[in-house]
Amino acid sequence: MIALVLDTHSIIWLLHADARLSPTAHRQIDAATTQGQQAATAVNLGVPLVSRDGKIRDSQIQTIWD
Repeated sequence: MIALVLDTHSIIWLLHADARLSPTAHRQIDAATTQGQQAATAVNLGVPLVSRDGKIRDSQIQTIWD
């Protein structure tokens, strides 16, 4: 799982599609947001999440991966 913390500038720049937010930072934020949404959806629905992410698999979220 990608984990990160955004400062105020990053959040504002993301929300306003500001060019000062680098493409790399934008991709990392998008990836972290997507993973968080997927995990939250699995927990909310009470179903396992198919993921090879070790941090997710080590958490309390039920996962499926061989």
